[in-house]
Amino acid sequence: MVPDQEDPASSARRIDVSRRGRAPLFRVLACVLVIVAAELFSAVGLFIVEGAWPSPLAMEALREALIARPVAAGLNPDPRNLAPGYRVAHPYLGFALNPEHESAPHRAYRGIPISEHGFIDDGPAVVSRSDDEVVLGVFGGSVAFFVSIDGLEALAAELRKSPALANKKLRVVRVTQGAYKQPQQLLALNYLLALGAHFDVVVNLDGFNEVALPRVENEPRGVHPSFPVFWAQLARAGLDPAEQERVCRAGELQRERRELAESFSTAVLRYSFTWNLLWRYQDLELHRELLEQLNESSRSRAPRQRHYGAQGPKREPQKHDVELAEQVALWKRSSEQMHGVCESRGVRYFHFLQPNQYFEGSKVLTEEERRVAYREDSPYRAPAAMGYPMLVEAGRQLVAAGVEFHDLSGLFEDVRETIYSDTCCHVNEQGNRMLAGAVGRAVAGAPGAAL
Repeated sequence: MVPDQEDPASSARRIDVSRRGRAPLFRVLACVLVIVAAELFSAVGLFIVEGAWPSPLAMEALREALIARPVAAGLNPDPRNLAPGYRVAHPYLGFALNPEHESAPHRAYRGIPISEHGFIDDGPAVVSRSDDEVVLGVFGGSVAFFVSIDGLEALAAELRKSPALANKKLRVVRVTQGAYKQPQQLLALNYLLALGAHFDVVVNLDGFNEVALPRVENEPRGVHPSFPVFWAQLARAGLDPAEQERVCRAGELQRERRELAESFSTAVLRYSFTWNLLWRYQDLELHRELLEQLNESSRSRAPRQRHYGAQGPKREPQKHDVELAEQVALWKRSSEQMHGVCESRGVRYFHFLQPNQYFEGSKVLTEEERRVAYREDSPYRAPAAMGYPMLVEAGRQLVAAGVEFHDLSGLFEDVRETIYSDTCCHVNEQGNRMLAGAVGRAVAGAPGAAL
């Protein structure tokens, strides 16, 4: 028998159906190849931009750091804070925040408002003695502020381990401002005590601002190093119109960076190299313009002619090490005076040296920290690197003089996780909790449980 021969038309139809069946698969494969190629090219692009092989997780962490970056209390706060009327000159403290400023309600940190005494706090700065509570005053700059917020539970947990403190309620009074440096803490303590404030314990966490800010903030403006940061601007009664415009634009750029980071963090594609390259390119453009605005603002505030009220006593230029030694001596004397004032009133005083990433050997920085929290060209690096050994030595002298001083500069020495969150001095929530825990252990372990 002759086998039946297939109809040519049927064969052609079967081949056509087979081809049509494979076509969607080919299209899917082509899309996958395009996506893979785009991801590879984007990964290379991110490597060129970042100078290291990028990780989507690291990009997400960078966005989270931008979103969480402090506005009202940071050392380098949102430039909107420089707007006339928000940060105001204070006759005793140098400067304070204005709770009556129109933007004040929007600047509350985690719901904590600006108090009537110009500090970010949810209670009054002047409180009376109570037998059932421990009033603990926290003094210092922005790092001290964040420790008092993020580390509050860790602090309370350590204090409760002391039998003398276990049954008492903890009331924390925040006497902290971003960029405060000695003698502002000393003056704030005396001012509040003069107003009738009661403290059982005073905790002073500082050190970085004292060695870094005079060189970075005061010297370029010809301001005496002991004067507060922002003093030249405040003493000259505000900004000229051009400076106000620059400040407003800088504030807009800060907001745009934060909003951009938020929008890219909520997207499903946030772990895509291509998505991250798109975000990083836009973010760097905003950052570049922000730096231009801030640099121009800094140049415009440089003194054109001497103004005693804004700059203070005349001062001959000093070598860097000599200048640092004088600032460390001022820091040490201020702490001794805080100790003396507290001792005379039956208040326990504890002084803590904060850690900093630029203090050599104090921490092995993670890859993420080296990317987001360390810059060789940072203006803070040199004064911190040179000043911290001086602070440590001065701290030993404080201990010898009877001050309850604790050196926390090496607290993160054995920590391998990411702690530092910016190129200045701030740490993440884990770091704040660790600092608060160390403070609490020192206070609870003191003779008489600090009371």
